[in-house]
Amino acid sequence: MRKLIQFKMKTTLVIVLNLLLVANSLFAGNPKKRGQAGATQLLLPVGGRGSSLSGSGISIVKGIDAIHWNPAGLASGVSGSNAEAFFSNTDYLGDVGISYVGVALNTGDLGTFGFTLKSLNFGEEIPITTTDFPDGTGSSYSPNFYTLGVTYSKALTDRISVGVTGKYISEQIIRTSASGFAIDAGVNYNVNQEGMFKGLSFGVVLKNIGPNMKYDGSDLEETIVPPNSHENDTQPMPVRYIAQEFELPATFEMGLAYTTNVLPEMNLAFCTSFQNNNFGNDVFRTGLEIDYANFILGRFGYSFQDGDSQKKLSTGVSVDDYIYGFTMGLGINYELGGGSAVGINYSYSSTKVFGGGIQSIGMNIFF
Repeated sequence: MRKLIQFKMKTTLVIVLNLLLVANSLFAGNPKKRGQAGATQLLLPVGGRGSSLSGSGISIVKGIDAIHWNPAGLASGVSGSNAEAFFSNTDYLGDVGISYVGVALNTGDLGTFGFTLKSLNFGEEIPITTTDFPDGTGSSYSPNFYTLGVTYSKALTDRISVGVTGKYISEQIIRTSASGFAIDAGVNYNVNQEGMFKGLSFGVVLKNIGPNMKYDGSDLEETIVPPNSHENDTQPMPVRYIAQEFELPATFEMGLAYTTNVLPEMNLAFCTSFQNNNFGNDVFRTGLEIDYANFILGRFGYSFQDGDSQKKLSTGVSVDDYIYGFTMGLGINYELGGGSAVGINYSYSSTKVFGGGIQSIGMNIFF
């Protein structure tokens, strides 16, 4: 009976992985489509652990921190607790800030449920200009972008976990807005056995799959006088501009990690991942995590883009359109007693523009 169950689980895993590979072939694009996708805030990284590994740890990140990278990791993080709360703040490029909050509940055999909110802060408000007032009307605005997520994750065995996230996406600029829905689906497989493959883990995730989005709203309406007409003889007529639909930035990722014990209380995790982008070049990522007694954790990562990403501006200056590079971070976990614990994770990502890089700090609280 045990062998039959193991055979069924392996068969299920093979079927899921093949479905994801088929989906990748259906949604894959090419770099010539770069810049044509919308809702790209879905790609912005959140959380200290995953960011400090450059996103390479899709098979080892756990808890709510894993939802952005691979929803299958949610069950692994909350399995020893009843619930988890997560708060994260990221200082992105320019004046953009990313706030991310979430809660997760472990229901035992039923699985783990997570609820997240990701919102963008664009800094100082932007002056409103019009054709009649090109220097500004005296009013200002700030875009309102947020994503609500609901995640379900379950550990099918001690080796296999799966997860799926449904996301509601909202973008609003004054009185023009767009909304949509997307799905992420992922699988993690951990080789939990003795031998040469002990410590090996594998993850696959398909993200941002959903219907096209389109902007609409009263700001796309205008009253004009038809061209080639006499203003005194022609009544102004209302017109409505139809916005072009845009696709979501779908991605497909595969990740591999190897965790080994080098000292009695020290583990090393080597991570690597490959990301196929529907609207850009493929990205390769690698990372290293140093774990001392699950108390202090140091992390390093690096990512680079496939192919020639050099572009020439009209001024003749060459620039690299892939802005990311090295990452590093630090994590501290502390047991509070009574089954409660808290974890704080910080990450720094170097960038090739804007200077200062990207900084993120997050806190996990387990109950």
